[in-house]
Amino acid sequence: MDKEKFAQDLEAILEQINNADTEELSKLAKITGLDLRKDFVAVDLSGEDLSGENLKGVNLCHANLKHAKLEGANLEGANLKYAKLEEATFGNNLGINQELRREFEARGAKFIDFPEDPASIKVLVPR
Repeated sequence: MDKEKFAQDLEAILEQINNADTEELSKLAKITGLDLRKDFVAVDLSGEDLSGENLKGVNLCHANLKHAKLEGANLEGANLKYAKLEEATFGNNLGINQELRREFEARGAKFIDFPEDPASIKVLVPR
């Protein structure tokens, strides 16, 4: 592919992203024809808010997820092998068992767990 064709293709992709009615990574990937299972290896998503995203089956091997927010993201079947997880926040994620949680915490991730039943949250009000 020559440089001019590449620049045109890149411009078309960026225009699709800018005109999209969504900010969800999985939907933007679909719009641009990217495959979450292979096109996100070693991607830099540091500091990104991916909370609530459907990242089922995504390949984030070697990705930079430092300071990323992943609370409530569906990570079933996701590959985070060798991903940089320092200060990344997780919580209530599908696909993360206790073993993965311990591994992620050892790699610098933080977990913010929310109760299953919102009615169980107790708020202290000063009198």
